[in-house]
Amino acid sequence: MQRTGRIWIRDVVAAAALGVALAAVAVIGHAPRPVPLSPAASASLSVGTQYLAELRSRFHRPFGEARSPASLRADALQALYLARVESGVGSPFYAVEAALRDPWLPDSIRANLASAMLADVLTISPAAVGEYALDKFDADLVDSVVRSYSEPRRGEEVVRIAFELAAASGAVSRSEAAAAADIAAMTRDAEYARRDVARLVTAAHKGGLAPLELLPLWREERRFDVERPIVYPIDWAASRELVANASRVFELLDARAGKGDRADDSTAARRVLVADFAVRHSARQVASARNAPPSPAISQVTPTLSSAHLASPATNEEELAAVWLGVSSLQPNERTSWARAVAASAVRLRTNAQARVWFAGDHAPKATEVQQRHGLSAISFAASLRPSWREFALLSLDRALVDARRVLPDLDLRGLRIHIGMKAEWPARAMALHDPESRTIYFPLGTGPGVLAHELGHDLDWQVARTVFGERGIYATDGTARRASPILAAPVERLTSASALSALAPSRHTLSARPTEILARHVDWIMAAALADMGRSNGFLSTVQDVGDALGNTSAPEHSQIDAAVSVLASATKVPHRTVVSVHRGAGRDPLVRDVVARALTVNLRMPWHRWATSALDVLGNAAAMFRQAADPGFARSCVAASARAAGEPEWIADVNALVAEARTRDVIRRLQQFPPRRPLVRDPAGRGGLATGPVDPAQRARATAVLRREIEWQLATDMSVPLVQATEAGGSIRCEPR
Repeated sequence: MQRTGRIWIRDVVAAAALGVALAAVAVIGHAPRPVPLSPAASASLSVGTQYLAELRSRFHRPFGEARSPASLRADALQALYLARVESGVGSPFYAVEAALRDPWLPDSIRANLASAMLADVLTISPAAVGEYALDKFDADLVDSVVRSYSEPRRGEEVVRIAFELAAASGAVSRSEAAAAADIAAMTRDAEYARRDVARLVTAAHKGGLAPLELLPLWREERRFDVERPIVYPIDWAASRELVANASRVFELLDARAGKGDRADDSTAARRVLVADFAVRHSARQVASARNAPPSPAISQVTPTLSSAHLASPATNEEELAAVWLGVSSLQPNERTSWARAVAASAVRLRTNAQARVWFAGDHAPKATEVQQRHGLSAISFAASLRPSWREFALLSLDRALVDARRVLPDLDLRGLRIHIGMKAEWPARAMALHDPESRTIYFPLGTGPGVLAHELGHDLDWQVARTVFGERGIYATDGTARRASPILAAPVERLTSASALSALAPSRHTLSARPTEILARHVDWIMAAALADMGRSNGFLSTVQDVGDALGNTSAPEHSQIDAAVSVLASATKVPHRTVVSVHRGAGRDPLVRDVVARALTVNLRMPWHRWATSALDVLGNAAAMFRQAADPGFARSCVAASARAAGEPEWIADVNALVAEARTRDVIRRLQQFPPRRPLVRDPAGRGGLATGPVDPAQRARATAVLRREIEWQLATDMSVPLVQATEAGGSIRCEPR
């Protein structure tokens, strides 16, 4: 009884500590640190602050005053611009510059609206999106964790890993973990944007300029941090401190499993940007009438609503902003779906942050000009493509090819055809296609932007086949094995044997494993990474970024794979040494915590929790056998650390292994309690300890949990112990010492 009492007291203390932590999160959640501004610099935002307050007061009236059609349209446009800033979709500075140039806005309100948007950036938080997309506690936790770091990317990394672990333990769903990662990225960018506004206002004050005068120049010079590309992982993404911090957040999430409540309808109703129904209705009409080109980052992730409020999905930023204006009027499940779609779109749109503002009627080059400038054989359009969209496509294509030549100056596109549209007989699921027989890139405007670099990779593969094999209509990498080419065999083998850029979707495994697909993904990554090293990004050319892209690229390739890709491309184009150096700079780092976690989470656990035969690893040395038999989890963990040291890998891999084992153990226990086995085996620790059958002696249950956890940790280590086997074969057995 005394032991049980101590356990009860310990649990009470832990619960109290958790309560304090939750209270701290709740306090921090909506309190971003103030951005330092001098009084004189702050005065330059006073007009915007006053106008923002006026707009909010006007829009929050459920039934506004009667207005003329022109006045109502102007209010709808202003509401759309504020929604673009406050929802976090797209760069806020792109939206501000667009407001300054918008031909649909009266001249008298452009500057006031742009100033109000700048003032709004200083106070916005994606917490509103997060509270619709997540449990309120989870949304506050994400917000507070990211904002607690001076470098927001650190907080984003902690959130990403902690929620992956929580999903593995069953504390949250996979969809909630994905939404939390997106909300963390939005919070990161909100922090960058707030700091950017402070720097802009201060610099403008010192130079005797208005912030709105300086903003277009800063965008042109790519000086805003929120618009800078994020392709390379930060160094902190491979550190023991990250593992420890993610572990603490994971414990909070796991302890709260099943206890969170979503914001109720009254709270959701208060979080409405525009209460005036007439303005919301007009905003939907204006967004549709503006006829902006579709954005794949939005059209591919927004759900189709069955609600009478909104009959069609959004396809561009303005239509998504119009949905966000009325999100509080939707049913709770629809609000959740749309909030997650907004977050996913915001993350995917980040590669478009440096895009130039475009409106229908703006100057665009003619098709013949683009053909001559880049040596293309022809540019054609689908008959259904709207005229204004053709201009946008030509302008974007021209800029994308210019950026491609920043990376590959000798890129030769003579003879290549580009068709803005899709060939009717090709699969509808394809985002874009390169036809090797006609050497044509089919590029639908609704799905193609962002994969142009990938298709150019296929064309370079086509050019290598023409140069090396003297054949047309094939890809060199696909034909290398059949022809036993001494020129390409070695680099293609290095490129395809262990591709770090393999697509994740199982249904696309066969297609993605083709050598030409692997080469195209490497070309895509090389272009994005080299541009990022220049401080540039082009969302029409490539969507590659640190968190992944539309093709499933999730991490940088190894040095050897980059060199192999460059060797294959050498027959078609010269890859400058500076490009190779800049790309190498972001590749070949220590393994990232997120990658090690992802690998450990994919290990298939074997049931029941005992084996009749000795593992093959046991005969290779004493490490695996000792690890399996160890009574102390810390001692068992030292074997993983020993194998990591022997392989030259960081020792925090052992910490990750233990953390994932803990998460998966909790998941197994939850599943056993939810679906208890009908006939638990006598040797099954879950059955002996009452993990599946109900309350038993707490000490016995704790012992059974420890046995189960060590068994899972052993299985994870066995699956991830290739370095252990290799080191044992090379230098004998590895001795595990208690830490």
